Amino acid sequence: MASVTTDNNPVHYDYISRRLTREIVQQHEAARPKSRFWASLRLPFLSLGFQGVSPDFRNRYDLAMRATVAVKDNTGTIDSPGAYVAATMKMKRCKVVFHLGFETSGAQEVAAFFADETAPDIGRVFVVLLGSVTNFTGWRAAKKLETDSYPSDAAGMYQILNATLEPRDSKVDAEYLAMDLGDEPLSVLDAAYRLVYRDESALKCQDTYAFLAIKHRCDFDVSIFEYHYDVALLGAPVWVTSPPPRPLGT
Repeated sequence: MASVTTDNNPVHYDYISRRLTREIVQQHEAARPKSRFWASLRLPFLSLGFQGVSPDFRNRYDLAMRATVAVKDNTGTIDSPGAYVAATMKMKRCKVVFHLGFETSGAQEVAAFFADETAPDIGRVFVVLLGSVTNFTGWRAAKKLETDSYPSDAAGMYQILNATLEPRDSKVDAEYLAMDLGDEPLSVLDAAYRLVYRDESALKCQDTYAFLAIKHRCDFDVSIFEYHYDVALLGAPVWVTSPPPRPLGT
């Protein structure tokens, strides 16, 4: 029987990708010897470890923790990314809507985490993480939104959306995936910037989040429109957590 241990600090998962955590853990389990093991890792908001041989694929929290340990040797930071990136920063958590690029007509909701901040010892950082809206903790299906106040498409970002699809999501149209491959790097960043700053609410109501994400692209020392960024990261969240609540009076 697999067991998971954490410290006593409560952690709230705002987002866990069922698809990505499942795929990471399945690949890790297939590659390692079938014997008992112990692995541990310290994260911004928690420390964790695993003992046993069989992940609980019905438990999204178990998978999130196991996936983190499985990719730790390939996980880097914002300024030195690996195939995965782990970081803690101020971010805007929201849903965005696209009207083009999916096999199902109509507006398609997508989960999003955005950041545009100056980080110590790094410089100005721009981050866009996109995933399935069904992976938000507490998500419930709602009436489809009909609005023209959002970008009509996700130019340059359909590869990210395609890699994070869950069973209830509409599939990405193959033509849009093909167009993504031919997009110039700066045009992709421009499209991501327009997505973040799509309306007056852009980056308002930010909170501190820790995340583990798959890196889809990371550019250094780039200009997006007329603004200079030391790092620009586009990716897909494996999980996102918010910090534990502070005790009253602190």
